[in-house]
Amino acid sequence: MKPLFLLSFLMSAVLLHAQSVEHGLVGFATYPSAGIEGTIGGGLGEIVKVDNESDLRKYCKASGAYTILFEGAITNTAEQDIQVTSNKTIIGLNGNAELEGIGFTANGVNNVIIRGFRISNAHADAIAFRNSTHVWIDHCDLSSSNDGLFDFTNGSDFMTASWNAFHDHDKVSICNSGTQHYDDVDKQNVSYHHNSFINTTQRNPRIGYGRGHVWNNYYENVSSYCVGYFTGARVIVENNYFKKCNKPLNQSYSNDPTSAHYGKAESIGNIFDGCSGNTKGTGEAFDAEYFYDASRYIDAASDVPNLVNASAGVMSGLEYDLVPLPNSGRIDYPVAEPTLKWSKAPDALSYRVYFAASLDALDTCFVVETQKNSIEVGSLTANTKYFWRVDIQLADTLLKGAVWSFTTADEQAAKPYPANGEKNAQLQAQKNANTTQPMTLTWSPAFGAESYRLTLRDELSEMSHVVELDGKTTSWQAPELLRGKTYTWSVESLIDGQAVATPEEWTFSASIVEAVEGKNEAENWTRGLRAYIEPQDGSWFTASGKKVIGGESGPGTLNAEWRGKHVEAEISIQMFDESDGSGTYKLFLNNKQIGKATANKNNDKLATYVLATTELKEGDQLRLELAPEGGEGCRTDYIYIKIKQVIDGIENVMVETNENAASYNLWGIPVDEDYHGVIIKNQEKIFNK
Repeated sequence: MKPLFLLSFLMSAVLLHAQSVEHGLVGFATYPSAGIEGTIGGGLGEIVKVDNESDLRKYCKASGAYTILFEGAITNTAEQDIQVTSNKTIIGLNGNAELEGIGFTANGVNNVIIRGFRISNAHADAIAFRNSTHVWIDHCDLSSSNDGLFDFTNGSDFMTASWNAFHDHDKVSICNSGTQHYDDVDKQNVSYHHNSFINTTQRNPRIGYGRGHVWNNYYENVSSYCVGYFTGARVIVENNYFKKCNKPLNQSYSNDPTSAHYGKAESIGNIFDGCSGNTKGTGEAFDAEYFYDASRYIDAASDVPNLVNASAGVMSGLEYDLVPLPNSGRIDYPVAEPTLKWSKAPDALSYRVYFAASLDALDTCFVVETQKNSIEVGSLTANTKYFWRVDIQLADTLLKGAVWSFTTADEQAAKPYPANGEKNAQLQAQKNANTTQPMTLTWSPAFGAESYRLTLRDELSEMSHVVELDGKTTSWQAPELLRGKTYTWSVESLIDGQAVATPEEWTFSASIVEAVEGKNEAENWTRGLRAYIEPQDGSWFTASGKKVIGGESGPGTLNAEWRGKHVEAEISIQMFDESDGSGTYKLFLNNKQIGKATANKNNDKLATYVLATTELKEGDQLRLELAPEGGEGCRTDYIYIKIKQVIDGIENVMVETNENAASYNLWGIPVDEDYHGVIIKNQEKIFNK
């Protein structure tokens, strides 16, 4: 006869699968990136059961993959959080895993799952991840801690938080590190679904820089705001239920779309019951289907109160809720003959696997019963959605598994970046906090590709590149490109060295404006990367056009093209030199650096810095890069182009002058009214005042 506690596990596991069969791991935590195929935690490693603080700390911090099953209560006042390392699954057993006064913390890790814990009164954060990727927080109950309940910061990426109960707390969950954090740029891709936020104040969650998909969450009695967004964030707020809440959607810093601190949010299918404040957002965000398939996991907003209130928070049986690899909802899966894997279950005697290309046929498509936690399923077909399930055979009980799905890639590379037809592509990419590099072309993988052949050319065929890349590579750093041109590129999928089919050709270009003699207002040049328009009309200082360009969290670029005569010119900038940092400016001519200045007077005044004296020919492109450091915002008022000499067709130019001459304009003519002199070209008098 089975022990009573094991029977309790089994009954709970059956209940779990009955209630949330479509609600396992999904969302951004499933997205493959940087060599990580998805999130499975320690599911492929050893399973250990612990019941005390010492062993819990030991295995959470150990190297290697572990599934750690914990039951018990820990109260700790030492303010030493439990350190978590990569490749860990940490599961609270039987609904009886409680932490009082401490939480989990992780720095620079990947592939971590935490499920089934009740955490309260943590001295800092209940759960905190910094500089970490591929994280899943599920079925936890988090409340009343000194800082955040779940913070995901300092360059963290690809996370899902699901079926958690957040309650009785102020600053609930933040996905960013505040403003001026370069490490968050183009990261912070997060999903929140089927969580409850009850009696909370703010950050439910708050997202900066990245993409957020917030769906099927239940909000009640939120006093400050629910979903916050800022600094380039793009957030989908979909099919949630808001009851007696203030500001369901909240622009955290600036309503000016040109500001560095502006975020975007799209409200879709939500229900607002007795709410006040913003319910519409900005009306745009991003396309979540570009990253994963969540279609089976999105419920109607009207069903959310019953679903979430019944199942969010701590529950039993989570150790038998398996995690697949590829993760469920995975799209663009490129492997033609894959080995499918899943996390191990405790006390499992064997696993029964079902696999089909149709959900209706799944129950009749039994594949194998195996003691391993992986199978090979033979050859797949491109652009096909597959469904599979793994049932767990225990000593005298069979637990039916959840239904998973993934979709194979197309035969050709797809989803190009820059997008096909893009007319304002970013030709520069951030290399680090202060430096740019040429853009990287990316694409989604082709099904079964053994290698790729990438071709890039410009509109006049003056530049052409053909490169061979292996089948695991889906990106290529382009050479330095120029604005104002149209570029065409394609990626051929090769098997046995032969192209599968004629690839689609994609195009992109980047706009540019004209640089003029004299004052060029910075806001009139073409902006790129982290360069933003900022009003300065006297509240702090007065800019010449009552606007400046400010930098934020990494390098920004300003671009213009010289369309005048062939000249020698001095190029300088006027900027506001703040007292709390320094800023670096680099000047490029046709992608070659020709000048640099560091703004470090730190006197809170407008200051002029000369960058370079150079020749300018028609069609030459100028790029000014600004990189703020510390608190310096590189607030640039204007770029000044002073003509020192006209070179176009003029030889042996001499100027006869006297001590009264003050300065010369474009044509070398002195502007001092008292001047009398002669300008001579090739010994011929051309001007005499």
